[in-house]
Amino acid sequence: MTIKARWAELLIKGGAEERGISLLKELARSGDSHAALTLLDLAQEDDKQEDIVQLLRECAQKGGTGVFLELADLLSESPGSAGEAEEWYKEALKMNLPGTLNNYGCFLLDQERTEEAEKMLRAAAEEGDALALGNLGKHYFDLDNYTDALTYLTKASENGNSRATAYLARTHMELGNQAEADRWVTISLAQDHAGAHLAHALFLSRFPDQVEHKKESIEGEFKAAVEESPEAHFYYANWLNSMGRKLDAVTEYQKSIAAGEENAYLNIAITLDDLGSKEEAEHYLRAGVESGDPTSAASLARFLADEDRLDEVPAVIREADRLGCPAVEVAELWIMHQNMIDEDDDEEID
Repeated sequence: MTIKARWAELLIKGGAEERGISLLKELARSGDSHAALTLLDLAQEDDKQEDIVQLLRECAQKGGTGVFLELADLLSESPGSAGEAEEWYKEALKMNLPGTLNNYGCFLLDQERTEEAEKMLRAAAEEGDALALGNLGKHYFDLDNYTDALTYLTKASENGNSRATAYLARTHMELGNQAEADRWVTISLAQDHAGAHLAHALFLSRFPDQVEHKKESIEGEFKAAVEESPEAHFYYANWLNSMGRKLDAVTEYQKSIAAGEENAYLNIAITLDDLGSKEEAEHYLRAGVESGDPTSAASLARFLADEDRLDEVPAVIREADRLGCPAVEVAELWIMHQNMIDEDDDEEID
């Protein structure tokens, strides 16, 4: 830390905040990484992110190597800035800044560059990065690769990543390891780890024989989970649906969609169709397609075919193909469409 930066911090602590911040900005723009990072720590929620990004950018361009990773992380969250974010991640990588392999790997996952992301996260994991171990474990969990998920989440927990414990519990659930799942749920709850209530709710709903041995109700845990994380709305909705509470499920699916859960479009559409609300069901299927979900596109094609709107089906099948729907399923959709056309032709002949 330079003498000027130290003086600026003393000014802020002494009540001369405006003078101190002004001095820190001057230092940051001249390439003082410590001054720039101090300003980042002082930034308020109502501060404009573009102003913070510009300050870090100026610092980095003046040789402030210590801000490369923070600049990349902020840019990665800014729409249309992925290219510049990656440039700074690469610069941070050259400087071997701590945390770069993990953060860059997560960025690549968001960009759907899976192979590159896994390579980056594995490199970080090999160095014992607990966050990378957890992120790699969660990545494999999301891919339903529970064997690899278990390996990395276990290592993450052993290396002190408390966020891994809830996913570790959920992985044991998926593998059918009830006793281990129960043990990790208990640990996660006792230490108030992120995702603990959702893991508990899923455990109780997966192993209902345990409910009488637990004080918390399943719904109570789901309600606690949605307070903790928006991710839980989707799972709560699925449980409500399984209980036959379809209207309540629709409400939770809507909250899940608002939170960015792509899979909720299809589930809410199916639920609304079950309720006889075909127009609303179609609305959500189309919304799912617009969000880039190939499963929603395939389901919309089947929905339109069932409604005898065969002329609309080909365009939707092509969209499903474009969005990455498996080739086998796309072929099945074309066969379905052709068979229904043939059936209509036979009826006309009769």
